[in-house]
Amino acid sequence: MEISVIVPVYNVENYLKICLNSIINQSFDATKYEIILVDDGSTDNSGIICDNYAKKYSNIRVIHKKNGGLSDARNCGIDNANGKYLTFIDSDDAIGKYFLEILYDLVKRYNVDISSVAAISVKKIDMNEFLKTSRTIEEKKLSKKEALAAALIREGIGISAWAYLYDKKLFNNIRYPKGALYEDLLTTPYILDKANKGVAVSDAIQYLYYVRIDSITHRGISEKDLIWFRGMDKLENYLYEKYSNDLKKEFQARYLTDIIGILCNRAVFEKNATKWTNILLKRNKKLWKNYLKNPYIKNRVKAQIFVLKLNKVLYRNIIKRFL
Repeated sequence: MEISVIVPVYNVENYLKICLNSIINQSFDATKYEIILVDDGSTDNSGIICDNYAKKYSNIRVIHKKNGGLSDARNCGIDNANGKYLTFIDSDDAIGKYFLEILYDLVKRYNVDISSVAAISVKKIDMNEFLKTSRTIEEKKLSKKEALAAALIREGIGISAWAYLYDKKLFNNIRYPKGALYEDLLTTPYILDKANKGVAVSDAIQYLYYVRIDSITHRGISEKDLIWFRGMDKLENYLYEKYSNDLKKEFQARYLTDIIGILCNRAVFEKNATKWTNILLKRNKKLWKNYLKNPYIKNRVKAQIFVLKLNKVLYRNIIKRFL
C-alpha cells in the first residue's frame, strides 16, 4: 500500500459525503491507497455514513472509537495505517481530483520526505468548487529549513496538517497532542524539520478548506486558548536552538499574524476585552517591536497592530465592520 488517507470524523453528517466522494474520485490508482475513516464517537449519522461507504468501496476502512478529539483520531489513523505515506483530510473539507496523484508524483520525482499542494478556503463546498482545482503550474524543492521558513510566512505551504503527503517514518516519534487546541502548530513544524531529504511544493490548488461558522476562529476566547502561547514559546526556542536568528523575522511574522487573526480579533468582542487584550499584548513584548520593518508581515496586519495598540475600541469597531 502506497498511501493511507486518514480522515478523522466527528458529527459532520452534512459535509461527510462530499468529502468522501472527493477522496474516492481520485485520478490515482485506487488499489494503491486506503482510506481510514476514524469515527471519533460521533453522535449523529456520521458513523453510519462511514460504514455505508466501507461496504461499497473495498479500499475504505472504518474505525469506531470513543471521542478523544481531533488529535486522538489522527493518531489512531497513524497507528492503523498500512501505507508508506500518510495524508490527512478533515471530514468537512474536500480535495481535487489530482490531489493524491500530484503529491505522490512529487515525493517520488524529487525523492523527498514530504510533498505539498496549495489549499484555498471556501465558505461553501459544492461540485462547482472542483472546477477551481488545478494541475501544477510551478513546483520547487525546498530544504527543511526553507520549508520551515515558508510555512511560517505562509509562502506556498502552511502549518495545517492537511495538503501534505508525509513519509510515514517521520511520525515514528511524533504524535498529535491529545486534547490540545492548535494541535497543528504543536506538530507540523517539527515534522517539517525531520524532512532531511527535503519538501517538494506544487502550486496546484487541490485542497478545499471549508470555513465553518462554528469553527475555533469564530467562537469566543477563553483560558484554553492560552495554550497557543505555550506552543509558540516552544517553537521559538526550538527554532533558535537549531537555527539561531536565521528564522527570527519569519517567526515574528507568524507570531503577530496569528495572534491578531486567532486571538485579538476575538478578544476585543469579549465583555472584559480590555483584560484580554492586555494579556495578549504583554506576552513576549519583544516580538511586538520593529514589526513595521518586517518584510514578511502584510501591510494589513501592520495596520491592525497599529490601531489595536492605539485604540482598542476603534479596533473593535473596524473589525466588526469588515470581518
